[in-house]
Amino acid sequence: MAYETWDYCKFDTSIPDATKEFLDDAFFQINFFRWVIQEYFSRIEKSGSGFIQHINGNTKVKIKVKSLSGLYAGALGHAWPDGAGSGTIVLNVDYVNCCRNIYNGDRGDYDMANRYGALLEVAAVIVHEMNHVMWRLGEKRAWSMEGFFRHKVQDWLGIADADLCGQTNWTCGVSTKGSNGCGLSDLQRKVIDIQEGADPQCFT
Repeated sequence: MAYETWDYCKFDTSIPDATKEFLDDAFFQINFFRWVIQEYFSRIEKSGSGFIQHINGNTKVKIKVKSLSGLYAGALGHAWPDGAGSGTIVLNVDYVNCCRNIYNGDRGDYDMANRYGALLEVAAVIVHEMNHVMWRLGEKRAWSMEGFFRHKVQDWLGIADADLCGQTNWTCGVSTKGSNGCGLSDLQRKVIDIQEGADPQCFT
């Protein structure tokens, strides 16, 4: 499989250019809000340097966009590390296309807050999946960081209550302890994605 190197990652060459540009924008947003990820690692007293290297393009993860089936049917994405140290993220094509079309103004009649929210939506899922590139089975960390990222970014922008956003709070902070009401099932339930808002969209 051939890959094309961009600033932040390597794209499967079969991905349409419009989708590559959209995902490149999502990586740009992750880096713009890198302070949120750095705050997360600071609060768990970790450096997070390896993770940052993967989102800023110093270590380029491979990106595929396709239909997901089998164990991952209905998922937004999945990911894994590799021997080269870069890893691979696979994103659900229907989900990505829906978010891209909202962001571009080609789906629905949304204001700029919601259109921007559709871009941040995919950015949050990339943050989640990057955890699996780094730690493979780190589901608690992935859901915890995704929720933390969603809430901090949406709250900072003042769009947390927009129809396609919805992460108006994040009571777990950086905790992944079930004894604190922040075990895996709690974290999954508390993350609000574009499929669960007041005007849900982008079902897989």
